[in-house]
Amino acid sequence: MEIDGRPIVEIGKTVQTTDGRKGWVVGETEEEKAIYNWREGKFSQADHDLSNLWRNTTTQEDLLINLKKELKEKGEKIKLASFQELDAFVNDAIDKPENQQNLLIDLCKTSGISVTISYKTLVHWQRSGQPLLKDFVPYAYHVLRVNTLFHVGLQCELIGTRPTNKVDLEYLYYLPFCQIFTSNDHLHLKLAPLLLRKDQYFIKGSDLKQDLKSINEHLAGLSEDERDKFKKSPPFKEDSFTYQMYKQYFDYPRRWEWDRKVSEKETAEAVRMMKEFEKANAEDAIQMQKGDSGSFFTRMTYMGKNDPCFCGSGKKIIDCCITEEQFDKTVKDQAAAKQTPRNKI
Repeated sequence: MEIDGRPIVEIGKTVQTTDGRKGWVVGETEEEKAIYNWREGKFSQADHDLSNLWRNTTTQEDLLINLKKELKEKGEKIKLASFQELDAFVNDAIDKPENQQNLLIDLCKTSGISVTISYKTLVHWQRSGQPLLKDFVPYAYHVLRVNTLFHVGLQCELIGTRPTNKVDLEYLYYLPFCQIFTSNDHLHLKLAPLLLRKDQYFIKGSDLKQDLKSINEHLAGLSEDERDKFKKSPPFKEDSFTYQMYKQYFDYPRRWEWDRKVSEKETAEAVRMMKEFEKANAEDAIQMQKGDSGSFFTRMTYMGKNDPCFCGSGKKIIDCCITEEQFDKTVKDQAAAKQTPRNKI
């Protein structure tokens, strides 16, 4: 698993267009399905059970108090005065060659990996020359660092016993799959900077909010034609964090695009290709052959009529690019075609 800032996306299926191009469909995840159902007021019994479990987990005042007590009783006495000392202590402990085998076994146990797979993993590690875990299983190593920082920090009282801290910690498991991380959470403010790669950025949530506010104020002073240029990208404000991140990660701005006129021929070809992709999505999956390479991705997404328009205007979709009548007709036509009973755009 590569941990270079790109998210891990679950591919729904591989498809092929009528002109022979192959590509992938990224479908709707189970989490997205749940969110869409919740937004429509549809809650299953499993949703209620999960909600109760979450409330119970985050309101158990003695959960981390007991864990802290157990760590102090079973572990060595550790005195650390800062998070920098905590980071150095943890890195030294989990990078020692003599600790690698026990740490790998512990990772397998705590991750719920079967005995068979755990044994094969251990054998593979041994046959590979017993490398450091950060080179052998980099993502598992990241999770190990997160958990060890938390447990040692709890033990030496750098981290408090607030019940939600354990849940908040899980956000840090996703750090390898992003470029920019933002939060106002106290635990994240302390731990996230220790876990970021050199090419990642952390910004406090309140600072990002202020930056977005300044962008809105800047746009309010522009003409309507000028504002339309920045529906999906930030204005050119050198003092804006958002603008600087766009420059770094998206080669922005590519100024030659602003005034380029798209010809009718280009528009017609784009529409034709979109229809080809949509038609391919509805077909059965194909198998990629050795040596094949895909040429496109399509992402299925769902919108309600009161959602913000996909053009980036900020208006409701039925007040912008599609009328309510057109939206309802689309839903009706797709339901008739047995694609989905839900509002799919």
